Amino acid sequence: MSLQVNHLIGFGAGGSLQEFAEGNFGEAQVNDQRWGKAISDFVGFSWSTDGGEIVSVTWDVNTVNVSTNWHVEVWADGGSSPSVQVGSDSDTINISSAGDITFAWSSGAPILSASTRYWIVFVDEGTGDLRISQAANSGGTFEWGSAASITTITDGNNVPSGYDGRVKIVVKR
Repeated sequence: MSLQVNHLIGFGAGGSLQEFAEGNFGEAQVNDQRWGKAISDFVGFSWSTDGGEIVSVTWDVNTVNVSTNWHVEVWADGGSSPSVQVGSDSDTINISSAGDITFAWSSGAPILSASTRYWIVFVDEGTGDLRISQAANSGGTFEWGSAASITTITDGNNVPSGYDGRVKIVVKR
């Protein structure tokens, strides 16, 4: 197996998550969105993968208003929402300052099947309040949304239109 950057994905409104070329992870910021328990319990996005083991997930935090612990979960898609968790939770990170935040798994990393849709879900373990950097919407076929429970996240729910955030997923094959 080799380590490979499989996807550089930005999430945008109305079901548009965009798979970017590698260099676009740091696109210019034009907006930001408030995330954390202050706005919604869970934020997730889905995409289809070529399969492999997730090594890490990175997101761009613009501002931290209230620091708290976060982790990432990977869920299988149930048609329009996450349905069942795959693998273990990522290691927990206390997010107390802005920057690129990378979540990794010390054990139980999710193993993904090829040509299958999954959801990456960001979980606020406390009462955090962050602002996530966004760039202009690039279009795409991915989905994202937020909700009070993981299994009720749906495409376009509680998300702004016209913008993409940047999330980088590293997958080992």
